Amino acid sequence: MKKVIRLTESDLYRIVRRVINEQQISNNVLNKYLISKPELIPLYQEIEKVLNDKFTEKHFVDEIKYSGGLKNLSGGLLPNTINSFKLLKTKFPNITYSNNSYRTYQNQKDVFLASAKSHGNTISGALTQAALPGFSQHHTGKSLDLSNYKDKNGVSRLTPDILQKYNFKLPYATKTSLRMAEPWHVYLNV
Repeated sequence: MKKVIRLTESDLYRIVRRVINEQQISNNVLNKYLISKPELIPLYQEIEKVLNDKFTEKHFVDEIKYSGGLKNLSGGLLPNTINSFKLLKTKFPNITYSNNSYRTYQNQKDVFLASAKSHGNTISGALTQAALPGFSQHHTGKSLDLSNYKDKNGVSRLTPDILQKYNFKLPYATKTSLRMAEPWHVYLNV
């Protein structure tokens, strides 16, 4: 049996007004934090629509504190990144990096949505594993996601000394209040 709910005109007006206000708040947050990269706003609006969730000031404040702010696209992995990786590979011949190590803003949006799917289908959940589009080190061409970096006991061979020798660092070595540790993610330290 279906239940019929009757709304007065004033109830309907309040509901519509609340939806409009929520959208305006979301747009104000996006405009404020993406003012230097307005081309990102449609990606963020798509994320909100897919997840049925809204970006808040806290999402951006936390991301900026964690990532250091918006990043420019480099157009691909930088030659210095590839050269340093090749040197690292001389020490660890089986080590590889993901084809998804360089990401456009659109690619990062897809990674962010995949992270959301694994973490409760919310923006906050996605942030536990993925940067917001525009804030990822993967945009810079200096970042690699590595495979086959562990020894036979499952321990990472990527110590700070070894990484430094090959011009890399491990920027996300430990879990933080925002994001999980990423022992596979290295960043060119030059």
